[in-house]
Amino acid sequence: MTLSIKAEFNRLFEKLKTERDEVKVKMHLASMDAREEFLAAEKKWELLKLEAAEIADETKSKSESLIAKAKDESVELKASYSSLKQQLAEKQTEAEESFDSFYEKIKTERDEIKLKLHLASMDAKDEFDEAEKKWDQLKAKVADIADETKESSEDVVIKANLLTAELKDSYHRILKKFK
Repeated sequence: MTLSIKAEFNRLFEKLKTERDEVKVKMHLASMDAREEFLAAEKKWELLKLEAAEIADETKSKSESLIAKAKDESVELKASYSSLKQQLAEKQTEAEESFDSFYEKIKTERDEIKLKLHLASMDAKDEFDEAEKKWDQLKAKVADIADETKESSEDVVIKANLLTAELKDSYHRILKKFK
């Protein structure tokens, strides 16, 4: 494993933060676009209300031209509202797709980390099993020191020190995998 589990999680959270920030910016920009179009439609609405009030106050000859103008503007306003609804629906679809993509990326990252954690624990177990064999050898060497009939005590001490150093290194590597 090139990266520790902690580093993997840090990398995951950095990716999450970046993705989240991108989604926030897209949502904000979509909101701004929709707001501008809505404000333009609101201006048309206010103008249409004023014209309707004028139609009510004017004489019949002027009213007919104002009515025709108001009809044209109401068609434009209806088109603006329709466009705005379509734009909002598209933005919502984009946001949903973006979120789905974001979710799938995070799920994949999570699954990768879970697998790496499992493999790391298996690797650590294998290494621990090897260290246990060395531990058993060390215990035997210590028993040999007390017995002194098999080898000279200096040779036994040297071998015991070597095994102790190997055990220490093995234990440090195992612990390092969980940091």
